[in-house]
Amino acid sequence: MASKAGDDPESLMSLCTVFCLKNLRRTMCYSGEHSRLQLRPDVFLPGEICDRLVNVYMDLLHTDSDFEPQDGFFQLFSDPRSTRLTRLQLREELVLDRDLEAIAKQDLMELHLTYCSRLTSRGLRTLCSFRHSLRSLSLFGCSDIFFRKGGAPLAYSEEDEEDLEEHLHRPSVDQDFSFQGFNRLRLLNLGGLPAELDVETLLRPLPALTSLDLSAVHLPRPAFLTQWKERLASLVLYNVELTEELIHTLLQMRRLRSPSHQRLKTTESNSADVAKLVSLFINVSAVCLQLVITALKTHKYDKSIQVTGSAALFYLTNTEYRSDQSVRLRRQVIQVVLNGMEQYQEVTVQRNCCLTLCNFSIPEELEFQYHRVNLLLLKILEPARQDESIQRIAVHLCNALVCQVDNDHKEAVGKMGFVKTMLNLIQKKLQDRMCDQVMEFSWSALWNITDETPDNCQMFLECNGMNLFLECLKEFPDKQELHRNMLGLLGNVAEVKALRPQLLTKQFITVFSELLDSKADGIEVSYNACGVLAHIMFDGSDVWTMEEPKRSHVMDKMWAAIQSWDVSSRRNINYRSFEPILRLLPQSGAPVSQHWATWALYNLVSVYRE
Repeated sequence: MASKAGDDPESLMSLCTVFCLKNLRRTMCYSGEHSRLQLRPDVFLPGEICDRLVNVYMDLLHTDSDFEPQDGFFQLFSDPRSTRLTRLQLREELVLDRDLEAIAKQDLMELHLTYCSRLTSRGLRTLCSFRHSLRSLSLFGCSDIFFRKGGAPLAYSEEDEEDLEEHLHRPSVDQDFSFQGFNRLRLLNLGGLPAELDVETLLRPLPALTSLDLSAVHLPRPAFLTQWKERLASLVLYNVELTEELIHTLLQMRRLRSPSHQRLKTTESNSADVAKLVSLFINVSAVCLQLVITALKTHKYDKSIQVTGSAALFYLTNTEYRSDQSVRLRRQVIQVVLNGMEQYQEVTVQRNCCLTLCNFSIPEELEFQYHRVNLLLLKILEPARQDESIQRIAVHLCNALVCQVDNDHKEAVGKMGFVKTMLNLIQKKLQDRMCDQVMEFSWSALWNITDETPDNCQMFLECNGMNLFLECLKEFPDKQELHRNMLGLLGNVAEVKALRPQLLTKQFITVFSELLDSKADGIEVSYNACGVLAHIMFDGSDVWTMEEPKRSHVMDKMWAAIQSWDVSSRRNINYRSFEPILRLLPQSGAPVSQHWATWALYNLVSVYRE
């Protein structure tokens, strides 16, 4: 049986790296002065390990919601005698000027900085420390690195105070930086370089370039590119204005031209070659998926890439390709989807991300990010007026996430505001007089999250849940599935002894008693209403303080309802345990409660023998 793409187990190096980063003070570091991280004096780390530590550290910051930045982390790599760095990939706002300064003594060969928005000209000057060794440098999206904060003139008067304030907050181009001395630099990415910079002056000192990326860069005089016409093998000009002068310049770039195609010679392929081709064909979807993941991680702030990439993830993770994808690869998809949901509130990205999550087995495949995904979905559902399609998908996902999970998970989600959020959605639908999938899914989600979870049942009552139940019954008298979901939820509430007194009112008992006669959804509504009353009756006649309806009359209606049910009925219900039913059997104060419990058990074990 062929292995799935990316299905190789994590290497020991990978596992150890992650463990060390999550336990720095227990492994390679200790707390020094002011509790700052210090490398243990007996530790020496070669380049391969140091590079991996820093690069995985950056990945964890962006993909693991529980991983926190470590103050002074880059300072651990300040001394090349004990730590050696050669190839780093740093990205986004977590990278600061002082981080580059901390590693200034290292002989870096490759440094890729992507969307490092907090780097300034101070960090740019630090790059000069690496000029003797750098072969590859990327400053993609790091536009602020070429600017320095405004400085005050040496003398000014009080009348100039307003002009001074404006000057202090206006960044200015750093005219002192030059690529002079970067003689080994072969690959350079300046994508997104600000228009204020003279790219020709900036690049002219680089004699050895073979690859250059000037995406989205203003090129007023592109002729300067011909200085590398004999060397430049790769030139990326994505989103660059195509002028006549630029076209003329490109035609002179000899190395950029495609080589002449030689006639293909036909040879017999051996079985190994055929096997490789077949394997490549089979795994092409996994390769595409990995490329999309990489693109979304790299271009986290590019809206167009996020929209297109999130749509691609939806198609590449559906059932057709699932069998070729490993657990690890699918987890990477989930992480990048959640990153997109955190970063973008834009409707299209949110919809694509939610749809992609629907392609996974829920809750099993999402459990490793359970807390994070629930928080994001609840955040999506917070706005009073949300896009209807996103709302429907998000509620469906919320419902699936709280179905068939343990009580600890349900209690945690309840504390996040799950119950209140669902009730807010129901309230809005009531105001709109609309009973749609969002309404039904919301009640279903409440049914699931209150199952054997007393704290969530109490939240439901405290958040005006019973009044919403009555309003929904009145507004939508013919919605059978809605009634089933609501009564199933109230059955969970009735199982909590401490909460039952809140159900023991004339209004509620009358409603439950009337629902015993319901034929909606087979016997479901009648069965659930009888279950609520069975638990209330279990508490005895002493708690029944109301004059109407009489306890004996309600019990008679319960007997009649139970007798009318077909014991071979197939039910739309899942019991996680029989304990709430069994609890009603050893007592004599309410025989009708025993009758309901006995009927329920017999129906379950006879119809669902498996």
